[in-house]
Amino acid sequence: LAQSARVAPRTAWARTPRSCGTRVDALRQQRKMVFFTVFATIDSLTLLLAMTGMTGASLGFLKGIADLEHDLTNTTDFLQTLKTMGTVENVFLAINVLACLPFLGNWWMAPPQLLWAAFKGFRLATGADKMAEK
Repeated sequence: LAQSARVAPRTAWARTPRSCGTRVDALRQQRKMVFFTVFATIDSLTLLLAMTGMTGASLGFLKGIADLEHDLTNTTDFLQTLKTMGTVENVFLAINVLACLPFLGNWWMAPPQLLWAAFKGFRLATGADKMAEK
């Protein structure tokens, strides 16, 4: 009885090599999750910026069409507006592509957005988006 009283009981908070390793792994896992959360937040804000920019470009296209329809602008200015809005759309589409690339295999909306960007890139490369005054 006297000998067993001298041995300190093992408590739940006692640090053994195994529990230290588990805590280190848990800390590493927690740091990874914080990094992924910050990365996902930045990426979500980038996607929001890209989608807002493309929506703004679409509104610019519609405003140019409405101005031409109501004789508020001439055809030369209309074509210049379309060219400017096309450039704005392409810039924000490129931002969207960069924001979607890290999630290509993990997010179901990444492939359709990248296919749309490839389609628009093909039209840009072949000159199918150009309009000329005749």
